[in-house]
Amino acid sequence: GGKLVYTKVTGTTGKYETSLIMDGKEVAHEQLISEVMDYKGSPAYIAISFQFNQTKMVVMYKGVAISKPYENIFNLGIIGGKIAFLAKKESIEKMPAYILVFDGKEYGKEYGAVTGYIDNNGLPAYIAIDYKQDENGRMRNEYKDQYIVKNNSVLFELKSGEEMIWQSKEMIDVNGFIAAIVRAPKTNSLYVWYDGKKFFEGYDIHNILNVNGKLAVLAGKNKIQSIFLEKYPTLQNCA
Repeated sequence: GGKLVYTKVTGTTGKYETSLIMDGKEVAHEQLISEVMDYKGSPAYIAISFQFNQTKMVVMYKGVAISKPYENIFNLGIIGGKIAFLAKKESIEKMPAYILVFDGKEYGKEYGAVTGYIDNNGLPAYIAIDYKQDENGRMRNEYKDQYIVKNNSVLFELKSGEEMIWQSKEMIDVNGFIAAIVRAPKTNSLYVWYDGKKFFEGYDIHNILNVNGKLAVLAGKNKIQSIFLEKYPTLQNCA
């Protein structure tokens, strides 16, 4: 809301106390506070408490918990004007099961884990993975399949050994279309997946951005880097 917000931590190891200071005044007090963000002009944050060797996290807003407690909450953000975050719901055979929580609802519970999300025209779009299994059917800390999912519908499925998202943060919304950097590990080649189509195959792709509703791509070829920008906000005119 145009005011300075910061956290002030006091105490010693294992006995922390954290105050949230807004415009010079204390507005909240927790054991620990993380990921403070501006939400409708007031700070929303993750409150962390430790009880009986267990960690409990909730999202707080205006002095009220607006989420149920989870063992771990991170990547606090906003989708369509509503709070979203990733949370550790449970462990499956010692493998963490992360989900997306948006507007109080849980998404991605049918997958091994959700690893990242974006606001896609006001709806959640997220990257989900399924874990590999060993010869005894036990989960391994290695993913088998990876998906781009929008509002619980799979838009793009990537197979291990064929193609996979390079980094989960490199997925953006461009006028309601999803763009992501994808890698083909067998050839170590990259391309941009953009609303179901492949672009920039054979380029070294460094970044993708939404620039005024157009897809911008920083890519290189033959030791020359270039910035490509859609002439118009349509898929057909993408380089």
